[in-house]
Amino acid sequence: LVLGFGVKAGLPLLHVWLPLAHPVAPTPASAVLSGAMVKAGLLAWWLLLPLGSESWPGVGQGLVYAGLLGALGAGLLGVGQAQIKAVLAYSTVSQMGMMIALTGAGLMNAQLWPLLLPVLLAFVTHHGLIKTNLFLSVGLPWTTKRIQALGIFLLLPPLMLVGWLGSGLLIKSGFKAALYTADLVLLVGLLTLAATATASLMLRYLWLLWQAAQPPAKSAAGKPVAALIFLWGSWAGSLLLALSLPGWPLLAELEWASLAWKDVFSLVWPVALAMVLIGLLGKKFHAWVPAGDCLWLYCYLVRGGAVVVQRLAQGFVQARHQLFLVWQRGVGVFQGRVKTARLQDWEQRYALISFAALLLVLAWLSGTGR
Repeated sequence: LVLGFGVKAGLPLLHVWLPLAHPVAPTPASAVLSGAMVKAGLLAWWLLLPLGSESWPGVGQGLVYAGLLGALGAGLLGVGQAQIKAVLAYSTVSQMGMMIALTGAGLMNAQLWPLLLPVLLAFVTHHGLIKTNLFLSVGLPWTTKRIQALGIFLLLPPLMLVGWLGSGLLIKSGFKAALYTADLVLLVGLLTLAATATASLMLRYLWLLWQAAQPPAKSAAGKPVAALIFLWGSWAGSLLLALSLPGWPLLAELEWASLAWKDVFSLVWPVALAMVLIGLLGKKFHAWVPAGDCLWLYCYLVRGGAVVVQRLAQGFVQARHQLFLVWQRGVGVFQGRVKTARLQDWEQRYALISFAALLLVLAWLSGTGR
């Protein structure tokens, strides 16, 4: 169950389809894929695993480790991508990693799950709306002037995703409060560190979006008016829904936490660290890891395994051929010494003797009670 639905949920080492599917899919398909479809794996886990009724520490710890690996590792892999949709795909893997880690914490401690479930439901909806908006932004005909004019609206989704505004801030305070009740302080710190990966990916996304801005004459070339209206309307609608999410009944069980100075610091330092890392890299960005990362390693392993199997099969065929030749020679020598009628008679006797021996063995086994 964990591995099967983990493919859909983007579990680390099984996530390789996401960065390859997003760049080649149409923009609306990418929005649906990342916004809703990847959540099907999480939903299956919530329905099929004994969350809230039993504690499975071993499986829960495995999900926590896997989720943290995805949340942090996807940031390192994503910032080195040259395609903007691949960057957003790795961002999805990172965010899903945080949800997987929280699900694992609920599986470790059954009493913690009722506190985490409202947070995770809000997290799923929050990520779905924001990631839909980010993917729809990629399909819009941006120019430098439009980006400058609508820049504040382009910044709002990334700020919500890193937990600075709206539902992002509410969800972050919600899962921290739940984890603190179970004394999972280290997990809180690591999930806070994962915000650095999210911020780095969002900075990379904004930079690539700026680089992809086209001259006004080419920005809408080849796109029908109805398609542009649909894209702009969907983009604006998803943004409004994401901004209105704190007022939904879904988040009614979550409460705004009073932000002390230490809480403000925990919000600021991951983003500041991401800005420093991106600033140090500067213009040295290049695709140091191909989209799909581990998939290429799997391909090499499968290719190498296929070569080994092929050689073993060739050796087996050659050995079988040699044995067949030896058998043919032996039969030829035997048939040369024994007449055909006598050979047939011997074969019939051999079959009868073998059948009688089999019956005796079965009778002995039944007599001994075996």
